[in-house]
Amino acid sequence: MSNTVALLMGIQHTRTSPQNPVNVPTATVNITQSGNVVWADVVSVLTSATTITPGSVATLGIMVVENLDSANFIKIAVDDGGTPKYWGKVKAGERFAFRLMTGTTVKMIADTATVKTQIYVYED
Repeated sequence: MSNTVALLMGIQHTRTSPQNPVNVPTATVNITQSGNVVWADVVSVLTSATTITPGSVATLGIMVVENLDSANFIKIAVDDGGTPKYWGKVKAGERFAFRLMTGTTVKMIADTATVKTQIYVYED
């Protein structure tokens, strides 16, 4: 049985000087989910590397990360032989979605204090 995940995204850039406004139209992308598991949890991301373990999700798919903190950012990494390789940043109050590769171990680290982070992982 498959499910559909609808991902709604858009960007509006309102700064007019020195650049002209930019508008990336809002669009809904429907992603077919082969499995039916969705893992959702609020994770306390520490100031040391925190491994994100998405429960019973067998085949990793879309991950949505929402920083619930009002001041601190988190960095996102993949595990490379025990060493986190940081590639992304989610500022306070921001939300970010991306697709995971099979076998990926995700790690996160908080900036200056523990950050509560809402995480959803959809089985692919």
